[in-house]
Amino acid sequence: MKKTLAAIILLAISAGAFAADFSIGAGGAIESLTWLDLKASSGPATFESKFNRTPFEVKVYADVTILQLSVGYLFMSGGSYYSTSTGASTPTDWMSYITFAAYGKYPFSFGPVSIFPLIGMEYRLNLWWKDSSGNDLKAALPSQWQSSLNELWLQGGAGVDVNFGRFYVRSELLLGFKAAMSTMDTDLLTPFQVPGVTSSMSYFTVNVDFLAGYKL
Repeated sequence: MKKTLAAIILLAISAGAFAADFSIGAGGAIESLTWLDLKASSGPATFESKFNRTPFEVKVYADVTILQLSVGYLFMSGGSYYSTSTGASTPTDWMSYITFAAYGKYPFSFGPVSIFPLIGMEYRLNLWWKDSSGNDLKAALPSQWQSSLNELWLQGGAGVDVNFGRFYVRSELLLGFKAAMSTMDTDLLTPFQVPGVTSSMSYFTVNVDFLAGYKL
C-alpha cells in the first residue's frame, strides 16, 4: 500500500508542473462488479463459481488538468452468487473499502463541454467483511488470505465535463481489471490446476461516476 500511495503522490507532483487548472469536487459512483470468477473446464465438463455485486461509492477528488486523484468510501452487499454445482443464490454479506485512485487524462474542449480519455489505477483497502448477523467473515479467513481482500485495480475509460463558469458536472465510464492474483486467488485456483484441466480466476468491473466540481 505504501508503494501505491507513494506512486500516486509522485504523479500529483509531476502533473502539477503541467497543470493549467486546479479543481476540487465530490460525487458518487455505481459499479457492476464480477468478483472471484473461477472457471475450469476439461473436455465437455465445465465449472464456474462467481459473485456479481453492485457496489456504491462516495468520493472526493482533486483535478489538475492531466491528473485526477480521489479518495472514497466503497460499500457493497448482497448481489448474486452462481456456482455450476449449486446454482444461483443471494449472498447476505457486507463489505466496505477505502479507495485511493489516480488517473491520467487529456481533455479536448468543445465550447462549454470537455471530453477526455483517462487511464490509471485504484487501490481498495478493505475495512471489513461481515455476514447479515454482524459476524466478522474477514477474521474467520486464514491469516494469509485476509490481506487478499485489499485489491489494486487497473482502470481506463472516458469522461465528459459540462462547464457552467467555474462550476462543472462530470460523468465518467471506467472499465477495470484486478492487477494481480492474490494469495487467496492462487489457493482457490490451485485444486483445478491439474493435467487436462483449463482454469482461470478473474475480476472485472464497469464503473459509472457522477461528479460535480469547482475550478479554483
